[in-house]
Amino acid sequence: MKKAAASKNVWLTGEPSMDEVVSDPIVRQLMIRDGVTPAALHAVVAQAKSHFEAKTHFSARSATRARSPQGSAADCQAA
Repeated sequence: MKKAAASKNVWLTGEPSMDEVVSDPIVRQLMIRDGVTPAALHAVVAQAKSHFEAKTHFSARSATRARSPQGSAADCQAA
């Protein structure tokens, strides 16, 4: 019983892991209804994460160049 109470607190104190979300009975029922497997959900989340990280990395590099009055060494070589 203690374990169930502890796992419920994760939802209140922070973001649950994908495994915790997928193991939730209501989420499982919705996934079954919609024909979504845990593997398919993990694949979509991994793809979105990869896409987000690539965009974030690109944006951070662009912001650094925009703030630098002299640009980067690569910018100088390209000119």
